[in-house]
Formats: sequence, structure tokens, C-alpha cells
Amino acid sequence: MKVLAVSNIWPRPDSPFAGIFVRREVLALRALGLDVEEHATAYRRTPHKDWAAFRDHVAASRPDVVNVYFGSVGAFASALGCPVPLVLTFGGSDLLGPARRDPPVEKVVGALAAVFSQLAAPNADAIVARSEQLRQGLLLARDRQRAYVIPAGVDTAAFRPLDKAACRRQLGWDPAETVVLFGASRHRTIKRFDRAQAAVRRLAELGLPARLATIEQVPPELMPVHMNAADCLLLTSQHEGSPNVVKEAVACGVPVVSVPVGDVEHVLKGVTPGLVASPEPESLAAALKDVLEAGRRSNGPERIRAAFSVDVSAARLRKVYEDVVERWRSGRRHGWRTLRR
Repeated sequence: MKVLAVSNIWPRPDSPFAGIFVRREVLALRALGLDVEEHATAYRRTPHKDWAAFRDHVAASRPDVVNVYFGSVGAFASALGCPVPLVLTFGGSDLLGPARRDPPVEKVVGALAAVFSQLAAPNADAIVARSEQLRQGLLLARDRQRAYVIPAGVDTAAFRPLDKAACRRQLGWDPAETVVLFGASRHRTIKRFDRAQAAVRRLAELGLPARLATIEQVPPELMPVHMNAADCLLLTSQHEGSPNVVKEAVACGVPVVSVPVGDVEHVLKGVTPGLVASPEPESLAAALKDVLEAGRRSNGPERIRAAFSVDVSAARLRKVYEDVVERWRSGRRHGWRTLRR
């Protein structure tokens, strides 16, 4: 089977983390024997040129199915003109819209992106949502009913338990300090770094001082080292789809404290130590204190390997592709794309 994977974010030399989970999913699909080509878009900047380039790539490649990662204008344009079976994968803000603290321009862009996502969804042959929360975010009941929930998977060969002391020596961290790792970019307002700062300040007031470390400028190959060197991962985002950073930390056996966003509660089910807390500093600090005073790694790695590895997600996605192609060939299509029979 030939697949065209379309995304507006792919890893680049100046931004190696951008879309890395999409690239890992593509590599896992290839390992299953699928012929997957990649197509990069930039619909916000040049929508007409990008739509034409997309159409040209589909015509030249002749894929059996196209998978467009993330919603917004790109998904809408693909739904308008894709001549082959189309899968839309929603990741988070593309469907949930902007965060309350986003700058005004980003709020407008985010709101429009969510509108285009909702318009595109009924016209896709299959919908993949990264979490149940995202599936419930689809406006039409028939879209919610037919959407698949497939989280972005974790590379469990890279993210696995490592010796904490050795990781700290590699990074030059003090072996005696308590380190809370912030699980996102501190510069993105939607990730609410201010909540993390307030929680760690409150934690110090409770008698447990800690350093709040961030992951800016960390190369992807060193992320497992940073994870394993930390005492705990903290996630405080306004909203998420299926945050891979939480699954990666759990795969490393690193305890997690998170606000209730995306599928975090589902991922952390049965994982100890690890807690979901409300976003108030007092609540987050109390959860951090409980987790850190436990003084041990979590029992999560096996849960991630069994249910959330990239290999598991790729196998489920392959089945979606197979079903979509079979339905397309039998004439079962969706929305205005039924006119292409």
C-alpha cells in the first residue's frame, strides 16, 4: 500500500522537534511494509501554491490513501480536492482552538483553524483523533461516531529507563538536587509555564525546594537522558491532544504530575507514583510533593510498551488505511467527495 503523509510540520535542522512524532509514525509504518511518502505544506503562508503542489504530488505519486496530519486550512483544502481516499488526523489545537492566553492574532488564527477543521471532517473518509477528548470535540455526531482514537505513539527503543545518576553525570547536573522537568516549551503561552513556576515556588514553601528545568534547545537524541535525569515531569498546559511528553516520561519510568488535559488521565491510569491535579499552584505543589517524597521511579514503562508504543499506533493506523481503501473501492465516500464517484 502506498501512503502520502501530508503535514505542515516536519523535523528541520533548525527545529529538530517539529513534527518528530509524525516522522516517527511514518518510520513505523514503513517498518510494517507500507510505502510512505512525505509532503510538506505551509498553508498559512501560501495556500494557493501549496494546494496546487499537493494536487501535483498526488497526481504524480498515485497513492492509495492520503493522510493529512492536523486540521486547519490544509485539511480543508485536501478535503476539497483529494482524488483518493483521505484520512484526517487531528492533534489538539487544530480542533480545540486557541488558548485563552494566546495573543490576539493567534486567537483569530486558531479560531479559524478550528472552523476549517470542523468543515473538513465530514468530508474525510476516516478521522483519527489523538485522544477521546479530541474525538468529543468534533461537532457532528456522525463524525464522533466514526472517528478512531489513536494516540501518537512513543519510540520505546529510545524512551526507556536509564540510570539516573549516569544521566546526571552526562548532563553535568548536581546529583543531590531535586529537578522538576517542565514538559513543554516555556515560550508557548498555551503550555502555561507560569503555572509551573508558581507550583515550584509553592513547593519550596512546603519545604521541598526544586529546580525547574526546561527542554529548550535539547536535541531529540538527548531527550531520554534529560527525562531519566529528572525526578519528575510536570505538564501544565491549557489544553492538549495526546501529549507525547507524558507518555515518553512514563516510558522512562519518570513520575508525572499533570493538569487534566488530553488523554493524560487515561495514560496515567494505574501508574504510580504519578498524579493528575487541578491547575492551581497549591494543588500542583501538593501533587509534586507527594510524588517526589515517594522517592522512586514509576511502574509505567510496561504500560507504554503494551498500549502506547509507536509500533502499536502504526499497526492500528495501517488497519484504518486498509478499511478506508476497501470502502472507497466499493463506492462508500463522505460529504462532497461523494460527487467524485
